[in-house]
Amino acid sequence: MIVVLTGLAFFSCASVPDSSSAGATTTQTAPVVTEAKTQGNAPASNQPAGVLVFPADAKEFKIELESMKLTDMPVIEDAKASEGKAVRVEKDSSLATIQVQFPAGSYTALVNEKAPSSSQDAFYVFLDERPYRVYPSDPPIGDWELTKRVPITFTVSEPKTITITIQPHSPAKKGETGMALDYIVFMKE
Repeated sequence: MIVVLTGLAFFSCASVPDSSSAGATTTQTAPVVTEAKTQGNAPASNQPAGVLVFPADAKEFKIELESMKLTDMPVIEDAKASEGKAVRVEKDSSLATIQVQFPAGSYTALVNEKAPSSSQDAFYVFLDERPYRVYPSDPPIGDWELTKRVPITFTVSEPKTITITIQPHSPAKKGETGMALDYIVFMKE
């Protein structure tokens, strides 16, 4: 079965996204597939398996990172994390992926992060193949914080399924490892 998705998405970000991929190659191991879990939201029956749907009437959509497809991101216990669990970005090959169908609208995305130091705080969120470098404020270091310092903002002109990938590096610029990530939240304006 071939699924053809049409639609346009326009992206902007408070930080400048990395767009160069000159000569970069990456090798990923097969991800360990986990069931995606959100707060009260389920995939629509007309969507391919694994695609979550941002409800058209919702203002916020939160996805726990530990329930995404994970590669080299162990799930850790943390009493202060949402639902008591998070993931750790341990390796250069760490990866979390999920697909979400967004209704038309303008959105802001933030990740809840716990960085152990200022040299272990920057990472990338990809919307489809476009990377956005995100990181928390300095300070606080060592506490859970939403990445409000560099929010990701984007607009979807009509309903569109977007692949969301979280990893330490982009093809153009190296990020960091060592931080814990709890959830990503999308807020519709």
